[in-house]
Amino acid sequence: MTGAGWARSLIAYNEWANNLVLAAASTLSAGDFMHDSAGSDSSVRARLRHILVAQIWWHSVLTGTRYHEPPPVYALANEDISELFAESHKALNTFAAGLADRTLERTVSVRDDDGYEHTRVVWHLIVHIVNHGTQHRGEVGAALHALDRSPGDLDFIDFTAERGL
Repeated sequence: MTGAGWARSLIAYNEWANNLVLAAASTLSAGDFMHDSAGSDSSVRARLRHILVAQIWWHSVLTGTRYHEPPPVYALANEDISELFAESHKALNTFAAGLADRTLERTVSVRDDDGYEHTRVVWHLIVHIVNHGTQHRGEVGAALHALDRSPGDLDFIDFTAERGL
């Protein structure tokens, strides 16, 4: 597999795992979706929005497009999150479809919250999007499990087995 094929697989895995978590979250009552979970200062809704914001932000960096922040967490219903994730996944897949091995090594500039400019390598950002999502999907998965709504296994190896890769 080429590097671009590998990157497309990671982006596809990210979408697959997000969709499992979103499906499990869609079974929550509005109260369980919006309220802080036991042992945490964050709700399932807030954690999902955090994953979404990062995906949208890093996609804008990778493509050089304007960042459009999703609505604030208090304004999002479960259905809104799922729709926004679908849009984000579509944008990431369009980006991934255009990848070539040589573009994975190119660099992009990004300005941090303090105004400092940084140069990042494209493939590093793709791995970051997936790893960041993995961390926070684990947190959401634990919260869902505590509510008897586990998303099931989110392992990359399960994704590859399901897809016959």
